[in-house]
Amino acid sequence: MRSPSAHTGDTTSSASRRALGSVFAVVFLDVFAFALVIPLLPVWAQRFTASPYAIISLSSVYALAQFVFAPAWGALSDRVGRRRLLALSIAGEGASFIGMALGSGLGWLYAARVAQGIFAAGTFAIPPALVADVTTPERRSRGMGFIGAALALGFVLGPGTGAQLAKISTALPFFAAAAVSAVNLLVAILLLPETHSVSVKESTSRESAISPVMALARKGLPTLMALFAVNTFAFSNMESSFTLFLQAQFGLAEQETVVLSGRLLAFVGVVAAVVQGGLIGPLTARFGEKVLLAAGFAATSVGLAAVPGQHSTAALLMPLALAAAGFGLIGPSLISLISRAAGPEHQGAVQGLTQGLGSVSRTLGPQAAAVSFGALGIGWPFWTAAVLLAACFAVTAAAVCGPAGTASARPGPAVERRKDPA
Repeated sequence: MRSPSAHTGDTTSSASRRALGSVFAVVFLDVFAFALVIPLLPVWAQRFTASPYAIISLSSVYALAQFVFAPAWGALSDRVGRRRLLALSIAGEGASFIGMALGSGLGWLYAARVAQGIFAAGTFAIPPALVADVTTPERRSRGMGFIGAALALGFVLGPGTGAQLAKISTALPFFAAAAVSAVNLLVAILLLPETHSVSVKESTSRESAISPVMALARKGLPTLMALFAVNTFAFSNMESSFTLFLQAQFGLAEQETVVLSGRLLAFVGVVAAVVQGGLIGPLTARFGEKVLLAAGFAATSVGLAAVPGQHSTAALLMPLALAAAGFGLIGPSLISLISRAAGPEHQGAVQGLTQGLGSVSRTLGPQAAAVSFGALGIGWPFWTAAVLLAACFAVTAAAVCGPAGTASARPGPAVERRKDPA
């Protein structure tokens, strides 16, 4: 006969799995909606301006809004819970897509993009905190891998679908993204459980205003957050200029560029989804998070450095696959390490602060890409990203080889007290 404690553990584990499944669905739909317009947005902006700087800067204002609001979304979720704020974020994003579709000028497009960044800050900051609520430290990377796989799958299906919809009407992907957001709102309201317990909310409510500062004082977090910021800068450096790179490298027309960009981003998403959805758990159990983080930085650096030297779309597949696999290793490993160092009482605040720092990188990355793309050449955003990721590899490799290491994969005592099964 099974003991009551075993029955309780099975029930909690089942609830954790349902929560992770709901998070996967919410994140996937959110990213899918976002990715529907990624290949189209630079071309859509060309209706109002021919300046590459103005077009690429659409990514910067989006990221700047995230930087300002992500810490607030995360800290607030520590006080009032995750679900309602996540639902509000999704609703706001849906409205911003409609604003982009109906915009009649560059200023309107920028305003809608800023609004999207404000609400997307919540959808970036809250899901990692929600996963941390329902997973043990030992299985944290696997839980974060659910988010990574959802992100990757959204990028697999979103850009290609958006490119096909753009053949019918260039405005259609924006309206489709709004419709997907409406569906996602229903999923969040009806299926997503509230995972932040009342006891934890009460213990953090008095400290929520200063918790991001407290978080920085925790051992290892400054270095981990710096790695996150640099990695995000490198990725946004590449992502924001990718469509324009393809257009310049292969001399393509507008619609051909959108279709090719969508297909290649989908390919990148497939590779990352395989790594994050199927491989990250076994690999973490075998090698540990620090080793996977170092391997991810190395692979991505080599892959991005090789992209500008390819002169056919087929030749692009190998370096893009290497970079995508590397990104697939970096994301869950790094977020898991940050979550472990944060402790259960400040998950929202720490994840919000982390995403805020990432938003600074997403603000500066496209700006750097715009300058280097226009002044130095179309390959420089990729080479810049490769050098930065090589530096991240050096820092992480030193931690792996060191006796303790800053980015320790071992949970600290405060985190180890959390024994929720997942």
